[in-house]
Amino acid sequence: MTAIIKLWELFLDILMPRICLGCRSKRPEGKMPICNACTAGIRVNKVYGELSPRLVLGAAASYDDQLVREIIHSLKYKRLSGAAKSLADLIIKHIEFSALRNIIKPARSIIVPIPLHPGRLRKRGYNQSELIAVEIGKYLGVPVRTDILMRVKRSAPQIKMKNRAARETNIRNAFALNPGFTNKLISLNGEAAKEIILIDDVFTSGATINEAARTLKGLSPEKIIALVAAKA
Repeated sequence: MTAIIKLWELFLDILMPRICLGCRSKRPEGKMPICNACTAGIRVNKVYGELSPRLVLGAAASYDDQLVREIIHSLKYKRLSGAAKSLADLIIKHIEFSALRNIIKPARSIIVPIPLHPGRLRKRGYNQSELIAVEIGKYLGVPVRTDILMRVKRSAPQIKMKNRAARETNIRNAFALNPGFTNKLISLNGEAAKEIILIDDVFTSGATINEAARTLKGLSPEKIIALVAAKA
């Protein structure tokens, strides 16, 4: 499926030469959907928060930013997989600008992307959170694990829910630990991992992150650090 997506993007490049999603005039560098100048203009958050004593949230930018919304929409619905690198770069800047770099311990961490339901994954062709997670993994030197958390409920998109209660009901029991997982969290150096870095594209009410974290707490991590590209 990844090969098909790459061929599709190559076809689009030939048919419609890529322009920057921001200024609409410059051709972005490499496969990035926005140029360096527009990337530099996005306001990156310099603080992070705590959702609970063992759950930290780092949101790179605001979903109110029109360009950020456009990048996320292009990644999720227009098959511009290169947009994952742009969102990952925002998260990396957030890590560097905030104190998150001081609390993330790469040697004792693993990265877990929020999974898509298999049906939605087949339709989209890739999991946008996984693509972002791969870039964050390269930056931190932390392994990305897609064999731990699975989506067992095909819930409606959270953005369509009208309020927090509806989002919580929609996502409840949506995740489960993979039955084939050995229950051993192993970091890059072969030691037991104590921290889980959870990756998603957007934080809306927090229902998705909280539900995924609730499931992962069954593995008894000391800390879960949720990193997202944007917070609504």
